[in-house]
Amino acid sequence: MPTGFARRLWSRTGWARLGRIADALDRIEARVGAAAAGPPPPNEPAPPPPLPPEPDRFSPRLYQRAGLNLLLSGNSGPDRVLAESGEWEQQQIAKLLELAALACARRSGPKIFLDIGAYFGLYALVMDRERLFDRIVAYEPDRANFAQLQAELFLNGAAYRIEVHNAAVAEVAGHWQIQRSDRHPTGNRGGVELWRCGPDPRCIPTGVVAIDDEITIDGGLIVAKIDVESGQDAVLRGMRRTIAANECILQVEAYEQQRPATLALLAELGLSVVEDIYPDLFAVNRR
Repeated sequence: MPTGFARRLWSRTGWARLGRIADALDRIEARVGAAAAGPPPPNEPAPPPPLPPEPDRFSPRLYQRAGLNLLLSGNSGPDRVLAESGEWEQQQIAKLLELAALACARRSGPKIFLDIGAYFGLYALVMDRERLFDRIVAYEPDRANFAQLQAELFLNGAAYRIEVHNAAVAEVAGHWQIQRSDRHPTGNRGGVELWRCGPDPRCIPTGVVAIDDEITIDGGLIVAKIDVESGQDAVLRGMRRTIAANECILQVEAYEQQRPATLALLAELGLSVVEDIYPDLFAVNRR
């Protein structure tokens, strides 16, 4: 006959309920023993820990790069390169700045810098910092890129010095479709281009301007960076009068398959290539 604590349990619950309680105590004891024994032996590997959540690659962060305050995003190649290495197109910027400084030093007329296909405005911001130009104008057609461009101007105190236009540049003014930067297949938000497309979720409408309609000076200096993803020839044709009436220094992006047509057009417009930092051609019409 059970005695002590077991006798009292038996008198209140009966042996059947006491058996269930004993089983529960056995399970608790087994769990405590397993926990005290530590991890399982090598021949019984523990299950892998759960994967961490996918990080949000967009998450823009503030950096100090190239002597500027820049809001850069992880969802675009140029932003990541600049954030990680501190450089983006450093050779091209240095060459254009060298040519521009020499020309500005010997000219007294109006001086304008055009950032055509500005993305987030790195070239415009560098030229603004140098204080070489009377006027700096940036053109960027994509909405997300344009929003980033405006943020960079605010962060660098340049909102009242750099004019910005949410528009593409081509041969004639009008309206067109542009590839959305967040749908670019390579992940380079700076690589958007004008498209001929109907209703398409990858496209948005944009206004288009021609430089000859935008710039009216004669006898001045025009320095321009043209990076428009295969649309450079249309930009050049749309600035014939401006090129003819002013000294011009142009940095024109043109990849290998585009080179013959672009080089022929530059020659037709009276421009000579003085430097080639692939994929950019540097052309001038010295006066």
